[in-house]
Amino acid sequence: MVVPPAPAGSGLTTPASDDRPTASAFRWLLAGVLGVLLVVSAGVLVWLLVRGGDADDTQAEREQVMSTAQQFALRINTYGPDLLDNKEQMPDYRTGVSELLTPKFAADFDKNVSIAEQTVVQAGIARKGEVFAIGVSDIDSDSAQALVAGRIDQSLAKGDDRVDSDPVPFRYVVDLVRIDGEWLVDDWDTASRAGQEPGSGQPADPGTGATP
Repeated sequence: MVVPPAPAGSGLTTPASDDRPTASAFRWLLAGVLGVLLVVSAGVLVWLLVRGGDADDTQAEREQVMSTAQQFALRINTYGPDLLDNKEQMPDYRTGVSELLTPKFAADFDKNVSIAEQTVVQAGIARKGEVFAIGVSDIDSDSAQALVAGRIDQSLAKGDDRVDSDPVPFRYVVDLVRIDGEWLVDDWDTASRAGQEPGSGQPADPGTGATP
């Protein structure tokens, strides 16, 4: 059955004619909200990436500090008759330790390393350092302080034989500075004397301070 058209002036209208402006405004509002959300999301992503990058850089610096401090504790405490040359010096020992030091501290080390060399010549002493634990107690952009714990195994010559002595435990406070992007040791001391002026008094054991 065909429905006849409504007579003129009946008051009937097409519904879409009233809803079209409202729908258009809603679409613009939705687009605006989505745009704001995209901008906020992008900002949060950038912030997270920057923050994550800073955290990675800080961790990398801490690992470099710990690596240098560990190598220092190992090298400063490892030497023996096998390193002596015909001048009764230990050139490889000097080089291995000095390359981890700042120029100022390397000069101090060079003045005192002969004491270690004489103990090797006179008593045939041999030492080997071992690190058990290491951590960073303080760090900023150009300075850091590391704590290193370990022990020194040593032996003395007795005729053609060697006699082991009791291991010597150590706990060091190692001060480092960053020079040209490289962390170098600038001072060190035993943990028990960390509050004293660096280099004051006599070292607590032969492996403390500028003297090996």
